Amino acid sequence: MHREPIEAPITVLNEQQKSWVKDVVIAENEDFLVVNKPENVSVHAGSDTRVGLIEALRIYREDLRFIELVHRIDRATSGLLLIAKKPSMLKTLHALVRDRELQKKYHLVVFGTWPKSLNKIDTPVESRDSLTTFQIMKTFDGMTLLEANLHTGRQHQIRIHAASVGYPIVGDTKYGNFEKNREFVKKYKLDSMFLHAKHLKFSWNDEVLNFDAPYPEAWKRLLSFFL
Repeated sequence: MHREPIEAPITVLNEQQKSWVKDVVIAENEDFLVVNKPENVSVHAGSDTRVGLIEALRIYREDLRFIELVHRIDRATSGLLLIAKKPSMLKTLHALVRDRELQKKYHLVVFGTWPKSLNKIDTPVESRDSLTTFQIMKTFDGMTLLEANLHTGRQHQIRIHAASVGYPIVGDTKYGNFEKNREFVKKYKLDSMFLHAKHLKFSWNDEVLNFDAPYPEAWKRLLSFFL
């Protein structure tokens, strides 16, 4: 029986991987890391990539004997992720997620002028209860900059909820408006999905911690036209 050869694990990063992983950590203590994931970087290796964020960190930071993702974001989404540095902390941090004590806010740009009255969407995702609340930040050039607060953590929840009411995220190639995406790329020369995990907030050792992720370059270029 023919078997496909098993590829050896990657142990050395290429220059492109080194360029982003060296600056990805924005906060760290003895229990966890907070990282600002670049867009189009998978959180972990899979069938289409041999090195994701977690593998790159393990290679680049040899001092990290144990690191595991507490939660995930899509490959095309940029922004904040929490990573445990100890098995015991992974269990504790997972409990924060399970008990909805890890507050996550995203920024997104959608096509269209988002209605002021549309401040929440609770359409089920994957047949499971889902809730996202939205706040308008700015409208510009037929688009709206929003802040979304995730109250549940379904896969692709924000992307699905935005598209379900007719305001797809700019650059979303799965749930978005393909014709508008093409027109946007032609006009702005920016080929990105505009969904960014902007804020994380949770209590740790009797202290409330707040983290904020700077916008990626594509965001800065787009918003510089209007803000």
